[in-house]
Amino acid sequence: MASTTNITTGTISCGNITGRDTATFSAQTVKAGTNLLYGTTNVGTKIATIETSLNGKQSTLVAGDNININENTISSTGGSSSDITQEDLVVVISLVLL
Repeated sequence: MASTTNITTGTISCGNITGRDTATFSAQTVKAGTNLLYGTTNVGTKIATIETSLNGKQSTLVAGDNININENTISSTGGSSSDITQEDLVVVISLVLL
């Protein structure tokens, strides 16, 4: 059999299959018992690391005091006695325009 011979078969059971550098492999499902490597990266380990990182993230926003979350809008309500008034804004704008 030559190195360019195509083989068509059913199930292949083998400990290792080595392809040439330019070889491609196509399959609907690829299963790896322990290690599935992409270059030198263990794909299973990489996925586990990403999952751990994601699990440490806050899954949803939690509104604090005077904060409202409604779908994609975050707003605040209330405030202190030092609220900015319309008159305050007019003064600031007029100073900026000078």
